[in-house]
Amino acid sequence: MINNNDLLKIPDGVMILPDNEYYMLNSKKTYLNNNVLICGVSGSRKTTITFIPNMLEGHGSYVAVDYKGRLYKKYHKYMQYLGYDVKFISFTNPNKKNGYNPLLYIRTTQDIQKITYNFIGKKTNKTDDYWDDNSTFLINSVISYLYEKREVYPESCNIPCVIELLRQCGRPLEGSKICKYLELLEKHRLEYPDSWAVKQYENIAQAPNKTYDTIVSNALSKFSTYDTEEMCSFLSADKLDFRCLGQKPTIIFVEVSDTDRSTENIVNLFFTQAISELCIYADSFTDGELPCPVRFMLDDFPSIYIKDIDVAIANIRSRKISLFLVIQNFAQLKNTYGENAETIIDNCDTLIFTGTNSPETARQIGLRCNKSVETILRMPLNHSWIFRRGSEPKLTENFNLDIYMQERHPYFFKCNNMVFDK
Repeated sequence: MINNNDLLKIPDGVMILPDNEYYMLNSKKTYLNNNVLICGVSGSRKTTITFIPNMLEGHGSYVAVDYKGRLYKKYHKYMQYLGYDVKFISFTNPNKKNGYNPLLYIRTTQDIQKITYNFIGKKTNKTDDYWDDNSTFLINSVISYLYEKREVYPESCNIPCVIELLRQCGRPLEGSKICKYLELLEKHRLEYPDSWAVKQYENIAQAPNKTYDTIVSNALSKFSTYDTEEMCSFLSADKLDFRCLGQKPTIIFVEVSDTDRSTENIVNLFFTQAISELCIYADSFTDGELPCPVRFMLDDFPSIYIKDIDVAIANIRSRKISLFLVIQNFAQLKNTYGENAETIIDNCDTLIFTGTNSPETARQIGLRCNKSVETILRMPLNHSWIFRRGSEPKLTENFNLDIYMQERHPYFFKCNNMVFDK
């Protein structure tokens, strides 16, 4: 087994692209960021010619979206052999063994608002605005209360306790504005006169009973997916420390469903917090860099909404954090990120295009390589366009993954039968 300390000694590391050439990852020498955007229709081998080989190159740490846990099953033993600390977290089969508690990563009221924002979700009409805005106050208050009491009740600072406190927000007596949660806040106010939890609740405290009940009901509805025995267990424990990614070669396989979007809010929050935590950790060093670079491998990126990613992607290069983003077409990216999609595209110095059926995507690619829409739509199968800022576009035949594995990773085929110490 390769020692992960040896991995850290690799000075530059490389990126492999579909032309089977290796590109230096030292951005101080290349003057390029290491963000990569892979665009291609389903079935155009985006994963096999980009995602997998770059994960196996083993430069730094990785956080990899893993649909149905396929990558973990196939590659986790080999990553262990390469010296990686391998972690697995599943949002499709949640349990305590791979738990995630988003409330552990709260430092400021802004962090609380980010958590609430993820659970509230996108507003679809003006009617939702009123109820969601008021539910935001209530959820902010409950999360803040648990955060402010974390030293007294550390085991209660989690999402299941948020749900339980929301249940205690109902007014039991007709005409009364008193509830169990308000009674807790009144006691809390004596100990914390400047409590943000109290201030947030005061925004809805005087609401008429019927309105208030709807606010509480709406707030509870945002957590309905997570009010199960399995999810409560999962969200109560936390086996992660995002900082470990920046300390030593580590890979986190993140299992998500490719059909069920019921847990997308918590998935979105996971990636939002991971990037934020790593940025904060990098800033704690004199040079502002992580000791071990981290790459996020985000397959089907438009299915994930990372808050403020347009800001983060422009500032992570100096911290040795990079993004590997896989999309099917540019419209898909815009549907999720709106006008911020252009910022995301513009901050990826490497673009790999594997094919499309979308005339609009073909038009945008054609502008980059001075080709007609028809030429792009009819580009040969098993080929990719490679765009690197400062270089001429290149149309290349995709390399063969099996040959790459045999030449670059011959030991992979023996690793599946090996047993490693945890």
